[in-house]
Amino acid sequence: MLRDYLKRHWIEGQIAYQTRTSGQQRASDRWLASMTKGLFAVTFIAVLAHSSGNHFFTVPEGWKNTLLVISITFPAIGAAFHGYGAQRQFRRHSERYRTMAGVLAHARDDMADATTIDQVQDVARETERIMREENSDWFGVMRFHDIELIT
Repeated sequence: MLRDYLKRHWIEGQIAYQTRTSGQQRASDRWLASMTKGLFAVTFIAVLAHSSGNHFFTVPEGWKNTLLVISITFPAIGAAFHGYGAQRQFRRHSERYRTMAGVLAHARDDMADATTIDQVQDVARETERIMREENSDWFGVMRFHDIELIT
């Protein structure tokens, strides 16, 4: 039946894509946040070890330079990760995909409830409108999205 075909292969396919992509975006956001926190922690430990090395314990000469390099470069790397995540807007995109999956779930339910060909056509038109509107919003937002330089 046309209703079941549209529901399963069109709407549910889109829901699966939106849900999967939301999860990927969320995972990227979490990974970058974890990396930033990890780099901060390593930097903090390196700074403490470097600054208190001669007072509480002896730091080998080769390690002093390594700790100094870590305390200078890791914050820059962490800032780069944070800036990359902010520019890519992983969290925002994850939420947007998740919301769209919810909207499409309502369309799927409406399609499942459709009993006549007119109702099926109405739900299909509304679902297409929703998808086109979302697609248009993406182009509108991303088309003029400049790279923001943090100075």
